Amino acid sequence: LLVHANPLYLTPSAGWAEGLASASYVCSVSSLLDETSTAANLVLPASSPLESRQIQWGSTMDGKPFLSAGPRAVSPLYDTLETPEILLRLAAGLGLGLPHRDFASYLTARLEAAEASELLDKGGFKTFAEPAPADPPTQSRWVPEALTAVAARIRAVEPVWV
Repeated sequence: LLVHANPLYLTPSAGWAEGLASASYVCSVSSLLDETSTAANLVLPASSPLESRQIQWGSTMDGKPFLSAGPRAVSPLYDTLETPEILLRLAAGLGLGLPHRDFASYLTARLEAAEASELLDKGGFKTFAEPAPADPPTQSRWVPEALTAVAARIRAVEPVWV
């Protein structure tokens, strides 16, 4: 399972072409039909970043934590889904229990916890007086577990993280 990755273009001499050719099944989640997606058995079309809602935790240069979030800039041009929604639906289809049933409930929970629900409607950011939590609640926290579980269900091999 490749998520917004194009190793055939980025590292053409690293053996990816041979690796993908020898894989029993390759699935690509991508908003572009790139070199790697064309080599995949299945391409799950993802919305582009402009067609997706955004949430990002970070810290300023002086260490103040912030949350930035916003709505889609444009409606999806085609019948695509946001990447987290695709991963959540794959996990649900495989019977995996994850903390959120869909991307909307994830965004709602994160923004309500930060008392910043209005950011999803109009966009913007919120700074916090306290130091950032050691493990801020981001989508990336559960994505590796979901991908590992999906790979284990599809085939009993460990995924290679590059």
